[in-house]
Amino acid sequence: MPQPPQVTTEFWDAELLQEAFAARHIGRVLRRYRTHPHHTAESGRRGVPQSLLGQWLGLTQAQISRIETGPAVTDLVGLIHYARVLGMPRKLLWFTLPDQSCGPPADLELIAMAPDPVPPRRAAEVTQSQEQWRMTRRYLNSHRAQLARAAADGSRLPPSTATPKRCATSTRPRCSRTGRAID
Repeated sequence: MPQPPQVTTEFWDAELLQEAFAARHIGRVLRRYRTHPHHTAESGRRGVPQSLLGQWLGLTQAQISRIETGPAVTDLVGLIHYARVLGMPRKLLWFTLPDQSCGPPADLELIAMAPDPVPPRRAAEVTQSQEQWRMTRRYLNSHRAQLARAAADGSRLPPSTATPKRCATSTRPRCSRTGRAID
């Protein structure tokens, strides 16, 4: 998995980042991190793409988008992971890290890039899970009329149409009754 670039403590002093940390919203912090002038100078006017940030954090682009635009994340394991991977200064965080005492935060001490106690799901696993869901959704959508009739009748589907079959030459699921590929 690619690693984010190391940034200086001055990077985190940007006013927009300070405001995002003050709001206690990791999504705003991630967005400001991506669009920081340091990153826009290196990656173009839009800064770091959500997909690349997602790779660094073990998330998909869609998950990064939801974190940035959705309600504040309250999952402490996730917050700790994001802070460690990106090397956020402890003094800016609104939560305490497991290896941090309850005393005052160190002034400019950056979080070590130590492995998390609970590693995030790997991007490949997420992609595979999403692909399985898409396949299941396509199958159900292609059989929705039959499913609606069965539900209305209170009957059960015959076993031959209950699960998608795979063709030996294709990885696309096929209808066991008609043999057609399910899109």
